[in-house]
Parts: sequence; structure tokens; C-alpha cells
Amino acid sequence: MPDLPPVVLVFAATDPSGGAGIQADIMTLSSMGCHPLSCVTAITVQDTMGVEDVYAIDPEWVADQALPADFFRRTATPFSSTL
Repeated sequence: MPDLPPVVLVFAATDPSGGAGIQADIMTLSSMGCHPLSCVTAITVQDTMGVEDVYAIDPEWVADQALPADFFRRTATPFSSTL
């Protein structure tokens, strides 16, 4: 059986420029050989000069995203077909 990558759950806000936030976290973790799972905590309006506005995601939605029950119930890892 091949070595499976570490699965990492990321909590972060979005960054529409892709330079920070969950987008950057996903790219960084992928480059390190990890399999990132994402949980969005806020949506931002920003550019490279700064953040203009932030819309926080309801805490219950954040908690629901953080429990990818289907992911863990069906597979031990995202790359295996059996538990």
C-alpha cells in the first residue's frame, strides 16, 4: 500500500486575490504533499492593498463544515476505497 498524504483541516477566511487566506493555505499544504480539507470562516472583499469588508460565516455553518462526516464515514483517507 502506498504512503498516503497527511490530511489537514484548514480554518480560514477567503482572499479573492489568492495571496492569503484559505486559498493560500490550500496551495501551501498541497505543495507540502498534504491533502487539505477546507472550512471557510469568513468571506472578504480585499485586494493587495488591504481588506475592505468581512462577512463572518455563521458559527454553526463553520462547525458543520468542520465535520465532513461523509468524508470520514466512507473512507479512512481520501485515497482509499475501504475503511
